[in-house]
Amino acid sequence: MVTFGCFWFFFSIMTYGSAVPSGVFLSAILVGLSVGQIYENIRYEIGIKIAAVHTPLPLILGAACMMSSYTRLSYSIIVLMLECSDSFNLAVPMIIAVFTSHCVSECFTNSIFERELRAE
Repeated sequence: MVTFGCFWFFFSIMTYGSAVPSGVFLSAILVGLSVGQIYENIRYEIGIKIAAVHTPLPLILGAACMMSSYTRLSYSIIVLMLECSDSFNLAVPMIIAVFTSHCVSECFTNSIFERELRAE
């Protein structure tokens, strides 16, 4: 899973600066999913087993948080991920996670879209 996440992160960095129309959403979703799966595997292996099986909650939250930190969109990402995953019972954890990742990412860098606007 680490290899998968690093692979997609590397290629999203490579295609972002080039003229390839690759988009930001797919790479953000895939990197976020891999980070969520890594977290879920670590949590399951150290013995914090909430359920007998792996839960998809960290995967969905990881994808939503990664997209929010890339683009600095909050409400639209929450609606998009809730409709795509058909998990409307995850609304409150997703709101908390997305707004936390949005605030943390605002402290460190500008968004991708702000950089593109200022580059012109």
